[in-house]
Amino acid sequence: MQISFEFRTRYPNGLLLMFTGGKGNRNYLAMYLNDTNLVLKFNGRLPSRYQTVHGKFTELMWQQVFLKKRKKKLILILPNLPRSKGRVTMTLPKSFELSSSFFVGGISPTFPVSKFEDSSVREPFHGCIRKFNISGDAVDLTGGNVRQCFLSVSDGSYFGGDAYAIYKEQFEVDAKMDIQLEFRTTQTRGTLLSVSEKDDSPSLALEVHRGRVVMSVNGGGGRTLKAVAPAKNTPFDTCDGLWHVVKASYSSGSISLRVDKTAIVYDHLRDAYLNVTKTRSPLYIGGLPDTAPKGSLTNNENLIGCIRNVLINDKRPDWIDWPHLHNVLLNSCPTS
Repeated sequence: MQISFEFRTRYPNGLLLMFTGGKGNRNYLAMYLNDTNLVLKFNGRLPSRYQTVHGKFTELMWQQVFLKKRKKKLILILPNLPRSKGRVTMTLPKSFELSSSFFVGGISPTFPVSKFEDSSVREPFHGCIRKFNISGDAVDLTGGNVRQCFLSVSDGSYFGGDAYAIYKEQFEVDAKMDIQLEFRTTQTRGTLLSVSEKDDSPSLALEVHRGRVVMSVNGGGGRTLKAVAPAKNTPFDTCDGLWHVVKASYSSGSISLRVDKTAIVYDHLRDAYLNVTKTRSPLYIGGLPDTAPKGSLTNNENLIGCIRNVLINDKRPDWIDWPHLHNVLLNSCPTS
């Protein structure tokens, strides 16, 4: 048996592949990243056996991997590393039996991961895997929730028009809300951020509409606010495929919006108090699922482009800590 593939990632932890077997699927052979190192581990009735290839595999560079089985020995080879560091051997026990299930990039949600005491093997892989081959047969890993990789990428998460992320499941807009993010796109429409109750109010949204960045708030009862960022050179400045910085703020009866270094745009209510603090709904980034209310959005089209450095009320959690990512390619913003 021989398995070969290539991978790249920005994250220090994640399961690359796993075989399970034995009684109750308690035996497993796993290859995974742990604190940027590559680990090959066998777990069974006897004490666990593992080998570690020390390295920094988190620089978005493609890494080749070869795993060969010769009788009761496993040989792990990483050709990109010097031979002294990129080749390790593990001797398997005589009772070695692994045939029940085989996973790549993570364990199926239906599989009882509680069987595995080691939390390292339960962490899914966040990155790209290509050229996967088993004993000379190419395996196509795309399909379902697995998307294709771009050849050359940079920082920033990619949204392909059917993707969205949930920043927080029950997000409450406080009396004051500050938003900052960076995006790039070549499309004239696309959702950047949205939170809304079922009847579209109260709600707050940030989007690209007709090539301009727009912030909208609906407090119900006809009380609305809108700010449209001015164009710097042309009406479609923000659709040039370059990164743009958006800073937006909301407080009771006013909003402000600024894109890059253009003038700050304001809108406010003079004689009324605008309250959107009653929201207890998901805060979406990059788009919405079909079942979500449109809220204050004008076009309700999911973004085709990239987003990075999302900062909400001075908090910037890592993407992998968000409650839900749907078809979002982390750290995979295409460079061309």
